[in-house]
Amino acid sequence: MIPSKMVTWVASLCLLAGSALAQEDYQIRLDRPHKVGEKFKVAVQAEDTRGQKVSQDDKVLQDGKVKVKANLEATMEVLAVDEAGDVTKAAYTVAKFDAEINGNSTKALDEGAVITAGRKDGQKLYLIKDEPAPQGLARLLDLVIPVKEEGKPDKDPTFGTKQRQKVGDSWAVNSELIAKGLSGKALKVAAENVSGKTTLVEAVTVGDVKCLRLKVEVTLQNVSFPLPPGSKTLEATIGIGVEAVLPVDPALPLVEDKTRMNMLVKAQIQAEGNTQLLEMVNNRTATVRYTPVK
Repeated sequence: MIPSKMVTWVASLCLLAGSALAQEDYQIRLDRPHKVGEKFKVAVQAEDTRGQKVSQDDKVLQDGKVKVKANLEATMEVLAVDEAGDVTKAAYTVAKFDAEINGNSTKALDEGAVITAGRKDGQKLYLIKDEPAPQGLARLLDLVIPVKEEGKPDKDPTFGTKQRQKVGDSWAVNSELIAKGLSGKALKVAAENVSGKTTLVEAVTVGDVKCLRLKVEVTLQNVSFPLPPGSKTLEATIGIGVEAVLPVDPALPLVEDKTRMNMLVKAQIQAEGNTQLLEMVNNRTATVRYTPVK
């Protein structure tokens, strides 16, 4: 039998070690510069659900919904980066790319297919054998392959902080930069209608690499969307969530990235002299895991 004093001593050491870990503070670095030629194994699971309902006098006139799931496994090679080191062009060699549309499964691309993702004239461009991907395939690719938009703010000034932080600490996001980054032709939002925070959730070890798990929660209210003339917006909100696993060493790349977006729009519209209620929802999630190829 282990003496009770020994048990108490060991327990005290464990408590002290846990306390020290909890008190440790960390540098927060969200942006991880890439270099041309870097390669990663990527695994992406994404889902997009869109619905639109039109009603008049409590009678539903239209109610449509589309649910798309996509699963991509590929080797990514960095082809071009901007001044900040963000990827602006990359090639993805497919190992597996499947999709499901309203419950119907399909193979999006065969193994060995190469996707080149970048931008042209400010628009996302996905090439297959040097030819633009068909519209349906491009929509699937948009779910699983991010392409940074030119001029968008970097992550550190938007969601990060220059102060060292401890596990459990939170800080406010930069509402001005978020409003600037999201406002465009599709929507507009004022900085005063943006709120949110970033939290250092925990310190974790992935493989033999010490990492930080950070969580971002942002809410946008009174968002302006393009609607038919004579329409009146009743409600327009967007919720954005990001959960990232990043090595403590800022020289190492992102390990995992989970994102979600929930949009709700309600508006009064005019149709043939009648006032109708338009309701639109869009819920989107994606989980991306990166493994460097050496």
